[in-house]
Amino acid sequence: MIQEWMHQGFEAVDAVSEGAAKCPFCSSETAISAVALGVDEDGALSWLVTCDDCGAQGPFDDDVGGAVSRWNNGRAAIKGSGASYPLCGLN
Repeated sequence: MIQEWMHQGFEAVDAVSEGAAKCPFCSSETAISAVALGVDEDGALSWLVTCDDCGAQGPFDDDVGGAVSRWNNGRAAIKGSGASYPLCGLN
């Protein structure tokens, strides 16, 4: 999936190698990507961690490490952060 994100023009890395925990929704341990989906008003990338299996997305952060840390805080923290779960039906 990382290759697909990159093919679409996004910067992406394997979030598992960056320390991301398994998906708090579908429990996938391997299909976790960190993707830079936008640029803020200062020109910095905005990163989020996403599960490539179920589509869950964690909250944005200014860097990969921050996005991974926020993802790792677990389902309750992610649910209260404005994160989205397009394929999980948990919006």
